[in-house]
Amino acid sequence: GSNEEGYLAAARLPVRLIQHCRIEPVLNEPLVALVNRYATQIIAVSHGVERVLLQHGVKPELCTTVNNAIDIHQKMPDRRAMRQQLGLDDETFIFGSIGSLIPRKANHHTLSALSAFSQRNPQAKWKMIIVGEGVERGALLNQAKSLGIAERIVFTGFQNQPFDYLSTFDAFILASQSEGLPRVVLEAMLLKIPVIGSAVTGTAELIEDQVTGLLFPWSDIALLSSHLEQVWASETLRSQLVTRAYENVCHHYAIEHYVAGVEAVLETPSSERERHV
Repeated sequence: GSNEEGYLAAARLPVRLIQHCRIEPVLNEPLVALVNRYATQIIAVSHGVERVLLQHGVKPELCTTVNNAIDIHQKMPDRRAMRQQLGLDDETFIFGSIGSLIPRKANHHTLSALSAFSQRNPQAKWKMIIVGEGVERGALLNQAKSLGIAERIVFTGFQNQPFDYLSTFDAFILASQSEGLPRVVLEAMLLKIPVIGSAVTGTAELIEDQVTGLLFPWSDIALLSSHLEQVWASETLRSQLVTRAYENVCHHYAIEHYVAGVEAVLETPSSERERHV
């Protein structure tokens, strides 16, 4: 719905209207009618996002999937230096997440799962680093206190270079209710950090369960907690997951593929609407 103003502004202008759909869209009939009338093309960042568009009635000829991607040749952060900067010793297992502290990200599920994990493994030495800011920070702080794990949870607030913080993790968690094609999962895979994600649009497209990561149904706190324990307990599992995930990112999600895909859309002959503007 936040794109409606853009559609209306472009409706009478001699321009192409190309929308980049980066998250799973929430649509209704008036919005779909607006899209079908004025859009030249919609770039979906995952096949799952494109399926949602089609299921709501967006014309198939308007939709193209160009997978999100990352620069696989970028300079890697210094993991040891960052852990020292944050006061993290080598023996502490670091769970982590990155993203806005909003309900959709379901950080409250992660905290509940960590509490259950801690109760089953009281001897475990671990911390959870949450990188990001948002309206739920206060509620999450209170939840951590009520669960008795507040001293293990580190809230960093918003960070300009979250990639550096990501490098300090031993496992990355994304418990979201919905996603488009989360770049942060690709970045974790590039850094060879095992990923645990909810089986929702986008995330499930990146993770093959037990092969390139671990999946759980959204809100299944018991299974999420079990996955946390598996990853923490088994170095062999972590090694297997990150090896396959790294290969998958390098072969399919390099930024060069994304640029070529977007360029192809921009070079596509104009729509019927544009020829008559």
